[in-house]
Amino acid sequence: MSGLLSTRLIIRRKQNLKLAKRAFFFRKWSWLLIDSTQKFSMSFTPDSTDISILDILQEDARLTNKEIAGRLNKSVTTVFERIKRLEAEGYIERYIAVLNRNKLGKHLVAYTSVTLKEQSHDWLVAFEEKINTFPEVMECYKMNGQFDYLIKVVVTDMDAYEAFNLNKLSKLDNIYKIRSLFVLAEAKKEVALNLKFK
Repeated sequence: MSGLLSTRLIIRRKQNLKLAKRAFFFRKWSWLLIDSTQKFSMSFTPDSTDISILDILQEDARLTNKEIAGRLNKSVTTVFERIKRLEAEGYIERYIAVLNRNKLGKHLVAYTSVTLKEQSHDWLVAFEEKINTFPEVMECYKMNGQFDYLIKVVVTDMDAYEAFNLNKLSKLDNIYKIRSLFVLAEAKKEVALNLKFK
C-alpha cells in the first residue's frame, strides 16, 4: 500500500513539474512576443549594418545568416534579428530568383503607353484590376503627361504581342489610344537598388 502511495506521489510530482515548466515557457515566450511586437511598432530607420545586409541579400539571397554574419563581422543572432526586423517592417518584400528570359523563349519586350477615354476613379480602378490579370504584363505604372499608363509587356515574339494587343489590351473598355515601343537590345539591366547613393 505504501509502495503504491509512493508511486502516485512520484507521478503527481512529475506532472506538477511538467505543468510548471509549461507555465514558465509560456510566460517567457509570451513576453518575447509582446516585446517584439512593441519593438516593431516603433519608428524604424535602417542603419549602416541594415543597409549592408540588404546589399548582400540583393546580391545573393541564398546566403545563410552565418555567411552574412561572416562578411559583416557580426554574430549570427544579430544578423538573424536584423533580417527579421527588415522583413517585418516591409523593407524586404520577398525572395525570388531572377530568370534569363531569352533562355526561356521570352525574346520580345515592349513598353506600351495606354490612354483612356475617361480618367474617373472608377475607370482607373477598372483598368488596373483588369491589367493585373494579364500574365504578359510584367509592370504597370500610372503616369502623368500625354498618356495615362505605361506597361511593360514580355512575350515570345511579335506574333504573340500582336495577339495580346488585339485579343486582350485593345478589347478593354474605355481604351482611347495605344502606342508601343519595342526593345532592340538591353544596354543595362539591374534588379538591385543602389543603396549607397541617394
